[in-house]
Amino acid sequence: MAFFLRPLSGEADIPRIVDLVNTVDPEPASVEAFRERYCKAPPGLLNPIVAIDLTGQIAGYATISYAPFAHSLWLRIIVDPSKRHQGIGSRLYNSVLTIAQAHEVTQIISEVRENCIEGLQFAQNRKFQISSHIQVSRLYVASFDESRFNGTVDVVAQTGIRFFTLADLAMTPAIQRKHYELHCGCAADNPATAGWQAPSFESYCQRVFQSPQFRGDGHIIAADGDEWIGLSALEYYPHTRSMHNAFTGVQRAYRGRHIALALKLLTMRAVRGYDVDYIYTNNDSTNIPILTINRKLGYQIEPGIYMLSHFL
Repeated sequence: MAFFLRPLSGEADIPRIVDLVNTVDPEPASVEAFRERYCKAPPGLLNPIVAIDLTGQIAGYATISYAPFAHSLWLRIIVDPSKRHQGIGSRLYNSVLTIAQAHEVTQIISEVRENCIEGLQFAQNRKFQISSHIQVSRLYVASFDESRFNGTVDVVAQTGIRFFTLADLAMTPAIQRKHYELHCGCAADNPATAGWQAPSFESYCQRVFQSPQFRGDGHIIAADGDEWIGLSALEYYPHTRSMHNAFTGVQRAYRGRHIALALKLLTMRAVRGYDVDYIYTNNDSTNIPILTINRKLGYQIEPGIYMLSHFL
């Protein structure tokens, strides 16, 4: 199959890129959300590259950029399922690999859905190895029976822990920094992010508070006095009538006191304030405490994600 590569040309290409992304991602992306992310993204190493076939259609897409939290680069390649095994993926990979090597990068990370066998084989044939497994879980709001947990939040509150949301506070830079420091502290030994470099405060604010998915009442905080000790954060995706529980964490000194369960229960109350059918979450498959809470709440397991790593 004849094709050529060119940089992503912006607005005109975005709908087709979203179509390609939606062939592999567990949650459908919208053109609006992708446009927002693309336009606001900080400058990376490479403008996304597209492969154009003889009909003028985008047959594949690749991008490589600095990976959040990590001393590495993030790579993503997606090829139209009907046009795979024709050299498009290989050509895209070789193009971005050349750029990565020119920047003296030592590691590239990527991901593939565990039920995408050909995608995993493509990566492994290029020396990528599975570094971890992310469990994807979904809970339908209509099926959640909160009465099974009556009194749970109150019992935790009686130990001196209070709960509130960011919507209860003025969103000052000081509050944003306190949120940032809480997140970084709780994530430090999270299996999904342990050992990774925390983002800068500026990039965190852009990714969280400036995101179109941000909702202040979806960020539940647990505090002991003036100290913030736990967090559960929701992202709102109206185009899929869903919310993403992007993070739940509790400082190590406060674990084992059912605070994480209380935070999760409070996120379910927050979800009911929106026109939402379900909530989904991704967790490292070795994070047994949070996975146990998810099962208790009724989350159903779906095909997960393999995180991949390739040292150059």
